Amino acid sequence: MWADPIYVDIEAVKASDQMRRFGLFVGRVVDVENIEDKTYLNFGDNWRTDFTVKIAPMTANFFVRQA
Repeated sequence: MWADPIYVDIEAVKASDQMRRFGLFVGRVVDVENIEDKTYLNFGDNWRTDFTVKIAPMTANFFVRQA
């Protein structure tokens, strides 16, 4: 599946072109916020205009590195 060109890496700064699509986004997380029970990964200085990922509590454990 990942060899299909439709799933090419997408730079986080270009994510607005890919709204409501599944994709593999590449970028550097510049800030992490925990608000209520959700975790937000911010890929830019302004979460209102930059790419942000919201992680729901039921899936947060998938993102924890196991020792």
